[in-house]
Amino acid sequence: MKLYTSIGPNPRVVRMFMAEKGIEVPIEQVDLMRGENRQAAHLSRNPAGQTPVLDSTTAASLPRSVRSASTSMKFGPIPR
Repeated sequence: MKLYTSIGPNPRVVRMFMAEKGIEVPIEQVDLMRGENRQAAHLSRNPAGQTPVLDSTTAASLPRSVRSASTSMKFGPIPR
């Protein structure tokens, strides 16, 4: 799994959630100011060009923050 993130509230929610759950995945920053979210590489992950995107090699990309957070719950420990 890899998390593609950027500035903004939704990517931050997912990063905070994953930190609280103790989930560590590689993170790649998408530079919105340089238009990286509108380039073909990112549009192949999310046709809308939005972030965050939780990209898994075993499943489809999940472009929404809620789906990213709920999916990451399946992979991480429950905090005590």
